[in-house]
Amino acid sequence: MSVVTGVSARVLWGYRRAAVVGKWTITVDAPAPDEPPRPVVRVLVGELLEHDPVALTQHPLELVAPVANRPPERWPTWPVLSLVHNGRELRAELGPKQGAVIHVAVRPT
Repeated sequence: MSVVTGVSARVLWGYRRAAVVGKWTITVDAPAPDEPPRPVVRVLVGELLEHDPVALTQHPLELVAPVANRPPERWPTWPVLSLVHNGRELRAELGPKQGAVIHVAVRPT
């Protein structure tokens, strides 16, 4: 089992911010080499600072985690497979880590 932690993250629905997460932890439970194959489980638990109740019910959602000394387009992301919250804490099952954010803001001319 491995653990990844951070102090801030965002849950996005496309370009829209669905939630802002404070301190968070992702626990990854993968089979050891000598264990039979089974699905890898990634669980996010974080402090819910802000949220849009409607956006959090939409799909697809993705978790974006800022990384110091990297520009936003190089921050890692994870697809959110399922999510629950109680207004203070957010718990989500995540898919495999994706490369980096590739969102580009488009403004009308």
